[in-house]
Amino acid sequence: MKHIEILLQESAPSYQQAVDAVRQLSDFDFDELMLLGWYDRSRDVGYPEAYECSGDKPGWLAYAEGHGANLRVDINQGSFVLLYLDTAQ
Repeated sequence: MKHIEILLQESAPSYQQAVDAVRQLSDFDFDELMLLGWYDRSRDVGYPEAYECSGDKPGWLAYAEGHGANLRVDINQGSFVLLYLDTAQ
């Protein structure tokens, strides 16, 4: 899985700020990225809440990995994590 880290000035970015930061990456065509899961550490909320497939992992992570996530974007050292399927690969 490709891993990218982004640092934003906001200490606890919102979902929209996190997604907008990924859109600004020139390395990717955002139309070819499918968001499969995310985690907001400041609110301790992840999506999707896929408890049935989680095992040892949080549901959002297990779901995204199980559906082919191949791009992980960490915002502010894991303050916000987005997992994508880059369909161009």
